[in-house]
Amino acid sequence: MKGPSKPWFILSVSLCSALLLAGCGGKGGAKGVKVQGQLLQNGQPLKFLPNEEITVSFSPVDAAGKAAGGTGPVKQEDGTFTVSTAAGVGIPPGKYQVRVSSQVYGGDGKDRFAEFFEGVGALATDVDDKDAQKFVIDIGKKTVTKQ
Repeated sequence: MKGPSKPWFILSVSLCSALLLAGCGGKGGAKGVKVQGQLLQNGQPLKFLPNEEITVSFSPVDAAGKAAGGTGPVKQEDGTFTVSTAAGVGIPPGKYQVRVSSQVYGGDGKDRFAEFFEGVGALATDVDDKDAQKFVIDIGKKTVTKQ
């Protein structure tokens, strides 16, 4: 069975980001902070599968708090990523669940990280109000570390 097409995956990621942003309006709103980092596996940049796209998402733990979450693609060259909201801005300070997902175009449609997160749930971290925060996500060690 052929997996979802690339436009469908991009639309799905965009829709998830928009849903995370829903309800975050208001006058002025909280200033978002830039969140970036690197995805590793046992201390080394994660090796991509052929035709794979990997994304990192930060989802607010307290959805009632109306905080916007964000997503960002992982660069194949070095495993780096930058997380932003659907509006292209940083995310508000708060406690977040961190997840990694993958899509192989022309593959079987399975997310190779799904079983990992079923076993451990989402990794959690705090984002404070300082801009340009860096996080290292190590799938092999099952950790997210703020630098």
